Amino acid sequence: MWKEVFPKRPPAAWLVAKGCMVEINLVAVTKDGGIKPQVIRAKGVPKWPLHEPHAVRAGNLLFLSTGIAADNRGDFPQECRINPYYPWYEKGIRKQTEFIPGNAEKIVKAAGGSGYENIIRRQAFHSDFDEFILCFET
Repeated sequence: MWKEVFPKRPPAAWLVAKGCMVEINLVAVTKDGGIKPQVIRAKGVPKWPLHEPHAVRAGNLLFLSTGIAADNRGDFPQECRINPYYPWYEKGIRKQTEFIPGNAEKIVKAAGGSGYENIIRRQAFHSDFDEFILCFET
């Protein structure tokens, strides 16, 4: 459906789904605003599993799509996997917390930004609240 609605220039996407409940958050520019959205795709960042770009720039604002730990096939990336012989030595949430913001910084730089210091909003969703605090320790 997403490709049908946005065949050429998909927007940055922020999606949350749980069971049958879906939330889609959209921001748009007006035709008379003088701003033309620009799709941003960053080198070295896996393509997102759906149709969305890494980000969309509108004027001096940059809207990043939802960042997830996935490779170009939509699989869990090798660098985020836990060594099965030492599962007590490392935590997956820490690896994901390094992987996702690392990609976000590459996307911001690809759009002409300078990196983390210009990010003004962060939102995270956790499937296991026992690991919540671990993402802040990284």
